[in-house]
Amino acid sequence: MNCSHCGTPQEGNFPFCTHCGQSLGQNPAADPLNPSVPMYGANPAPVQYPYPILQVPADHKPISPWGYLGYTLLFCIPVISIIFILIYSFGGTKNINVRNYARSYGIIWIASAIIAALYFVLAIVLFAGGLAAFSSGM
Repeated sequence: MNCSHCGTPQEGNFPFCTHCGQSLGQNPAADPLNPSVPMYGANPAPVQYPYPILQVPADHKPISPWGYLGYTLLFCIPVISIIFILIYSFGGTKNINVRNYARSYGIIWIASAIIAALYFVLAIVLFAGGLAAFSSGM
């Protein structure tokens, strides 16, 4: 079927043109007082949307802002956070978003530990160098 207004071919059983929005006149129920006005409340046909309505699976459910706050506070507790990061990162939850958030926090913890170790080694080297320079000067 083509739209009588713009001539666009129509797919599906829509009461309007998906291109220009013009009524296609397929709704047989009309207002008995004014037959030229379609009555949509009597027996509306099921609407088929041109775009699918997305259903988010349970394992892809987004984390709420309060969830982010809770996980951030949980991952900031020094010893407990490492335990929970390992649990959530390696299968303690089926939610992929929580798993990825825990993995990103784990990466931050590992990077922080490496940087702290490098600073510690640098401080020891500089202190030993300064101590050697101070003792040789006397």
